[in-house]
Amino acid sequence: MVKLLWIDTETSGLDAYKNGLLSLAALYEDEGTENADRFEFECRPHPNDAINSYALKVNGYTKKQIALFPCSYEVLSTFEAFMRKYIDPYNPDDKFTMCGYNTAFDLRFVNAWFLKHGNDYFYSYFHKEIIDVLPMARRYFKTNGIPVENYKLTTVAKYFDIDGKFHTAIDDILATFQIYNLVKED
Repeated sequence: MVKLLWIDTETSGLDAYKNGLLSLAALYEDEGTENADRFEFECRPHPNDAINSYALKVNGYTKKQIALFPCSYEVLSTFEAFMRKYIDPYNPDDKFTMCGYNTAFDLRFVNAWFLKHGNDYFYSYFHKEIIDVLPMARRYFKTNGIPVENYKLTTVAKYFDIDGKFHTAIDDILATFQIYNLVKED
């Protein structure tokens, strides 16, 4: 059985090694069942991470708010405990497939987050394969001859009448999950 972990991040910039996580949301789905579980945490970036003011403008956080978030290490430990409820990281056949919208971006940030904390075990939790809804949405619109301004998550969600407070990790991943179920090929 494939175990899907839908992940979205809000970050303090675009470079996974210079910037850090501000928010991480995950939606666990045990494919083929009704089992679903959510993880959502805001976190202070790692102490060496730069915070870009434009990134804060996009995701709506202030430096004052970020200073009150739980420390990054604490959130990573909590995230690992969440994942261990569903997989055994010591079993090489028991891993999540990471899913999202422009998934490579989030994968880079989450992997860098692990590494910044001296944790080399990212791939103990995740397969190297990913599911990315962005190219699936692009293919859906092109195949069906539907013109859209762009393929940003907010634009695609709007087309499907999916509401949310976008640029929050939890709303973005919930919208992504809904879009996936509308555009996936059976």
